[in-house]
Amino acid sequence: MISDRKIFLISVPAVLTAAVLSSCRAGSGDSQHQDRIRPPAVAGAFYPGSRAQLEAQIRTFLKNAEKTEIQ
Repeated sequence: MISDRKIFLISVPAVLTAAVLSSCRAGSGDSQHQDRIRPPAVAGAFYPGSRAQLEAQIRTFLKNAEKTEIQ
C-alpha cells in the first residue's frame, strides 16, 4: 500500500509542473493568447508609459552602451 507521504511527494511536483507549464503557454507569442495578457501595472511609474517612448529609451540605452570585447 502507498503511504500518504509518498502520495504527497509525488503529487506536489506534478501539480507544480502543471502550473508552470500552463503559465508558460501565455508567453509563447501565440495570437490566441493576446486577449489574456494584462496591461502593464506600473507603466509610467519608473519607465515610460507609452510604447514609443519606451522603445526610444531602450534604443538610446543600447546606442550609448559601452562596447566590450568578449574573449
